[in-house]
Amino acid sequence: MKKFFGWFFLILLLLGLLTYSWLEYRQYRSYQTQIHPKAETLVRIQLDGIIKSMLGNISGNLGYVRNHWKTKKGQGIFQQVKSSGLLWPANIYMYTVVGVSDTWFSSLKVKNVTAFKAFIKGLPGHWQEQENKDGLSQFASQDGRYLVMFSTSRVVLALAYHRLDQVAGKVCSDILLKKTIPVSESIFAKALKADHHHIMGSAPNMDASMQFESGTISITASYRGNLVKGTDSLRPRRFDNNSLLKIWLDADIHRLTERYAAVLNQKGIPVDTLNRYYGGYLVAEWKDNTLLQRDTVVSYSYNDNFEKTEQVMVREDTVPEFYLGMKASPHLLGYLPQRLIYQLHSGHHEDLLYTGTGLRFSDERMVNLTADFFYMYADVGRIRKAANVSYLPEFSQAIKDVEFRAQQKTDNVFMEGNITLQDPKVNSLLQLFR
Repeated sequence: MKKFFGWFFLILLLLGLLTYSWLEYRQYRSYQTQIHPKAETLVRIQLDGIIKSMLGNISGNLGYVRNHWKTKKGQGIFQQVKSSGLLWPANIYMYTVVGVSDTWFSSLKVKNVTAFKAFIKGLPGHWQEQENKDGLSQFASQDGRYLVMFSTSRVVLALAYHRLDQVAGKVCSDILLKKTIPVSESIFAKALKADHHHIMGSAPNMDASMQFESGTISITASYRGNLVKGTDSLRPRRFDNNSLLKIWLDADIHRLTERYAAVLNQKGIPVDTLNRYYGGYLVAEWKDNTLLQRDTVVSYSYNDNFEKTEQVMVREDTVPEFYLGMKASPHLLGYLPQRLIYQLHSGHHEDLLYTGTGLRFSDERMVNLTADFFYMYADVGRIRKAANVSYLPEFSQAIKDVEFRAQQKTDNVFMEGNITLQDPKVNSLLQLFR
């Protein structure tokens, strides 16, 4: 009997060593992935690390998996990935390239071209097969924001916030024609070795990471630059304990708004006016309360004698109680809307402007100082119920609340955050994509 158990444990040990060696080899091969030599910002997704985390959690939550993952949707996603014709590495890299604005690139190995073509044609987006002057195959989405270019052994994906131009296609061709370098020899090599989070990002002035744990997703980021300059310390706003949304920001954001002026102006936010009058402090709160608003609606019709008559109807609506306040010149008061879905009441006290659905705005401060120039808390579960928000993505149903904070230390901004999910024992990804 002892001999049997001895052999049994020896076999288990050998299997463990083989598995460990195989995973280490996959990591090594992944760091030989070829990327464009002018890559500027890079994001790494640790597939092996994420899968290991999920598998380790499944064994203790078999009941949850049986109840939530035996669905046609889950089986369909797994089947699509399995039949994609791609080889999935230990790590996936996505990156931007110098001179190609707002465009991300990624490449994978192809094991079956026929299966891969069928996979692309089955994706949403009305994909169109196009000719390529370099003898490569390519598909483009109808809106022009996605491009898939591939050879018999490799595929490159380009995606952008706008319609892709010829430069993006040239970068894809260069990658497939091996005008590349291994990621282990790139400017990101040191950061990749130092960071072991499930997702990490590295840019010239910013680093970020994300970890998927049981019941939570933890996020950290650091920014080096002068687009945002937060205050060193402040007395934070005193919120109600049970408020659904709490936000404060005490920072100079003029350079940030100037950097993205075109986007903000397009959204109807007058950047010049904002920079002229905004004083750097902002606070918002969504209270756990509803208000009754009365709105008078006037309409006109014609009676039997063809005389124009006025009809007045008083409409009552139950609305959430929320407030927004900012340190600004009173001149900005005229730009605040009187109605935005709900009726809004606006006013100012000294240099603090405010608007909201109610009349109880307060900027009462706490006694103790904090180094957090930015803070945000959102009870996502209660917000969904209170506002009947049907347009939020389906996976948000698994989120309980979100909390972020940021501090200014010399010339750097450090941010950390946590996304808490409904079940504290189950892996966060298992809950999000059930």
